[in-house]
Amino acid sequence: MIVRPATMNDLPALLALAHSAGTGLTTLPADAGRLRQRLEWAEKTFAGEAERGDTDYLFVLEAEIECATGDIRAVRDSQVLQLSIGTPGEQAAVYLIHNRQFADCRITAAAARVAAGTLIVDAHTAKTLGLSAGVSVRAVSLAVPARQQSAA
Repeated sequence: MIVRPATMNDLPALLALAHSAGTGLTTLPADAGRLRQRLEWAEKTFAGEAERGDTDYLFVLEAEIECATGDIRAVRDSQVLQLSIGTPGEQAAVYLIHNRQFADCRITAAAARVAAGTLIVDAHTAKTLGLSAGVSVRAVSLAVPARQQSAA
């Protein structure tokens, strides 16, 4: 799911939501004219064209990608590795790295290299992730796999 600015194309869905919510949801009126006006203000606001008194920020949730988890390369191809702090070197590729923590979840893209079950990153990347050497991370190379390059 993503959060994005609402547009006039969202009017039918917002109107249906307002009708299904009943009368208690006063910030989303079940009135097509009033919703259209709010959407016009929102579009002007996001375009930087609204007068200060007319600004209206209206967002919607949208399912951007729907597929089986196994079809997501960052999930399917990721590895659990031990973090090592050093110099990734000239052969380093960019990896998407997750610190595997729920309370302090951090994810970054950084130059890294895999060697003997370890992911070698520089000290700045380790600090960004809030981790020290020897802890477990999940990582996936962001380089396009050869099988996808040949299909293109």
